[in-house]
Amino acid sequence: MDFELPAALLPLVLAGTALMVWALVDLTRSDVKWVPKWLWACIIFLSVPFGAIVYFLAGREGRSEPDADAGFHLPPEPPAGT
Repeated sequence: MDFELPAALLPLVLAGTALMVWALVDLTRSDVKWVPKWLWACIIFLSVPFGAIVYFLAGREGRSEPDADAGFHLPPEPPAGT
C-alpha cells in the first residue's frame, strides 16, 4: 500500500491553522476572562488546536445582546384601511 503521510495530514494542518487564525482574530475583537489577551495569544499559538478550543469555550466574555437599533429592520406596515 502506497500511502503518503504528509498528504494525509494536510487537511488536519489546514484545519488547525484556520482555527488558530480564527481564534486570534476573534481575540483581537473580544473581551477575555481569566488571563490577559497576550497570554491567550500565546496559548492559542503554542497549543494548536487545543488552545483555540479552550479559548472559544472558556476564554471569551459572554456576548451581550445586540443593540435594538443595530441590524436589518423591515419598514413599518401601512395602516389598515388606506
